[in-house]
Amino acid sequence: MKMVGFLNVMTAATIFVGLCVAGYHLVNSGQPSADVLAKSKQQTPRFNVADFAPGDVAIKAFNGLPILIWRRSPEDIALAAIQNNPADWTTPFSRILGDAEPVYADDSNLTLNGDWFIAVARSPRSSLAMFVPRAGNFEGIFEIRYATHYDLAGRARHQGTVNLTIIKAHMVENGKTIQLDMTRR
Repeated sequence: MKMVGFLNVMTAATIFVGLCVAGYHLVNSGQPSADVLAKSKQQTPRFNVADFAPGDVAIKAFNGLPILIWRRSPEDIALAAIQNNPADWTTPFSRILGDAEPVYADDSNLTLNGDWFIAVARSPRSSLAMFVPRAGNFEGIFEIRYATHYDLAGRARHQGTVNLTIIKAHMVENGKTIQLDMTRR
């Protein structure tokens, strides 16, 4: 009789331990793997604000995509305010990377805090296009291949019908770093 009680307790304990181990592995298998974590980190690249003085423009590659980063100077901001007239725009809407719906091409919708303009440095017509910042008829961006002139907010103003694609960004680390959202939904 005592042997039957011992076998029942051992059987129950073995089943309990087996269920605990299986439950642990089930929960652990739901955690993201290292490659998923790396890809997630890659889709939110960062750069230091201190690397850009007011007026600096650079084209950098993030996730294999050329990105135009422009920290506007006070003079650039003043010129952008003059260019922020919808009657002069070719297209009243701009696309934001990852968003299905376009946004109104107002300067406040296309910049971070009014002084950071961050966009994809690739023509909507061709990935082979080359951009020259601080050039063209509007002192913004000049795209060489199709001779498209963009203003300071990436709006096509001459020889183009599609505005530049904007990248969402926000300040992190108390404004010392800008983080880009490059997820493509």
